[in-house]
Amino acid sequence: MTKRIAVIGGGTSGLSAAYSLEKRKSAGTPLEFVLYEAGRHFGGVIRTEQIEDCVVEAGPDSFLTEKPWAADLCRELGLGDQLIPSNDAERRTYMLIEGRLVPIPDGLMFMVPTKLVPAFLSPLFSAATKARMVREWLAPPQPKTKELTVAEFIARHYGREMVDRVADPLLAGVYGGGADQLSVDAVLPRFVQMETTFGGRRNVDWLTGEQLPRIC
Repeated sequence: MTKRIAVIGGGTSGLSAAYSLEKRKSAGTPLEFVLYEAGRHFGGVIRTEQIEDCVVEAGPDSFLTEKPWAADLCRELGLGDQLIPSNDAERRTYMLIEGRLVPIPDGLMFMVPTKLVPAFLSPLFSAATKARMVREWLAPPQPKTKELTVAEFIARHYGREMVDRVADPLLAGVYGGGADQLSVDAVLPRFVQMETTFGGRRNVDWLTGEQLPRIC
């Protein structure tokens, strides 16, 4: 009996599902599938636009090399020679805050400030968030309870400002989704492990002693 499958949405997930189904069909699995896309183009939020004299890339522009599946798929599709690794030595990230660009302070590893002085001197964070950073250094390990979104997890430690000013912009560049939509267990499993295993200060020691995943 031939299976009939509908794939809803021509974004990254939908195209990946269709590609997987096509491989199974070519291998002899009896199935038929149709990919439905309501928009005028495939790729979801990923697109290249020409605005005046500038080329603007929309949507996710990178992925974590710690998770090998995206790179493996690129090589399988013959795109391996087009992958460009990030230049961590020259990379500087800015956030747009109240109409001006503010650099992410030195030592901030995603949401964890491994150096307090640059974080305290940065205009990126309010006094309330800086106070929570100090409190977090003294926090004991916490047992894992229910599954949380990235936003819930980060807000529990550093408040909503850290979500809005750091997590949401950074995750949008990798996952194309907001922190309120993404599972922390899927996106930041190492931070969940750190929360349940280490206290705040040992958290920082563990982070600075580890090789963090590089964004490709």
